Amino acid sequence: MNKKIKTLATSTLLISTFSANAFNNGDVLSFDPGIATCSYHGYCPVKSGSYFAMDTNGSGTFSPYERVPLTPGSDGGIILGALQPSPGIDQPWSFFGNLGTHQTTTIPVTQNPDGSLDFNGWEVKWFNMLVPLGNNVGATVECGGKASCSPDDRYIIDYTGVVTSGPFQGVGYQLHLEHIDTLPSLHLSLTINGGSTQECASTGGHNVTANADVTALNGAELDSIHWTVDGQSVGMGLNISPFLSLGTHTISATAIGVSGNQDTASTTVSVVDKTRPIISASFIDKRTNTEISTIETKNSSYVNVSMSATDICDSSPSVSAIGGFNLVDGDTLKIQGNLNKVELNTSTLEMRARAKDSSGNYAYSNKTLSISP
Repeated sequence: MNKKIKTLATSTLLISTFSANAFNNGDVLSFDPGIATCSYHGYCPVKSGSYFAMDTNGSGTFSPYERVPLTPGSDGGIILGALQPSPGIDQPWSFFGNLGTHQTTTIPVTQNPDGSLDFNGWEVKWFNMLVPLGNNVGATVECGGKASCSPDDRYIIDYTGVVTSGPFQGVGYQLHLEHIDTLPSLHLSLTINGGSTQECASTGGHNVTANADVTALNGAELDSIHWTVDGQSVGMGLNISPFLSLGTHTISATAIGVSGNQDTASTTVSVVDKTRPIISASFIDKRTNTEISTIETKNSSYVNVSMSATDICDSSPSVSAIGGFNLVDGDTLKIQGNLNKVELNTSTLEMRARAKDSSGNYAYSNKTLSISP
């Protein structure tokens, strides 16, 4: 193939073809972490930095929503001329709910005479499977600053392929690696244990754990990380576990370097209560304080109603019931009689109890009492 290296000037783009290799074997081609910005709807498009993408909707393009941000792994990036089994090139990323990485186990990435990179051995390892890319082209290198690239230069590596078999057969693949930040810099990303929507787990809310992942590039050194929730300072460190009340909250962190450089990231967390209360309802023989399902008519004056409800998020859910008439906890039922007693000419009494918590969740319990002559 005829690949070109593009040299970036200050105001113009100069395109030249080289007959010499752009890099040397053993060079580590690092790349800037991908930066994703999550919306309130849970979409996290990659706005800048390095990523791979899969054309999962078959549109023929790679939208920001189809991109997965990449961060250099323990090897620091791609080592030219060396095999790099997973992990090493990049840190594990999540795609369709499963972890994956990139690797080279049969053919290392090397440089072609025309300045492009030989990516015939580039592999995706996902969900303990190898995803074949039908490698038959090289990766283009866009390089600025010098006539030939070095690992210290600014460069962009682009590669495309198509999955040839497996669950994503025929799906297009794109790799985009940027090495733009040559000055010391910090890149901060946030993760929330359990995701952006959390079920209320204690009265009034939930303790949510947020974690900071900081990548220091080009000699930068991390000094501290400061956290806020809804604009209020909540502490320092790599992670926090604040108690969040019901509702949506904004968690932000700022990483500060020793030299004063900073990076800030934010995310939103919604604490919801979708769990129904637990309700208990029964007919009680007040002489023995035990639950009953049958009673003789002559002993019907000893029948009480018992109702209670508990809820993890609401300390006092409301409870009510209907049993031919309104009932409250502790009522004594006078099944038959006269004077001021309620007279029910029936052999069965049904009760439907209902509990409601502060979030509008309902729970029901139905009980039947048989009345024998």
